[in-house]
Amino acid sequence: MSDLGGHPINFFGLTPLPHLFSKNTQLAQKFHLILVYGGIPHATLIGLHFLGALYHRFILNDDVLTRMLPVS
Repeated sequence: MSDLGGHPINFFGLTPLPHLFSKNTQLAQKFHLILVYGGIPHATLIGLHFLGALYHRFILNDDVLTRMLPVS
């Protein structure tokens, strides 16, 4: 998205990465919308997954979380 918008991309602030795409602001705006509106459902799903794990641990008192851990 940044590369399509014509903005430089730095690798951990050390060195700039080469441009892979020519500047295309319309496509950059579409990627920006995907990033903004795709992040909300993604964060919601992560939160629901976390709440489901807590539900299994504290309400149902089953061993789902311990079964997900590697055998020690």
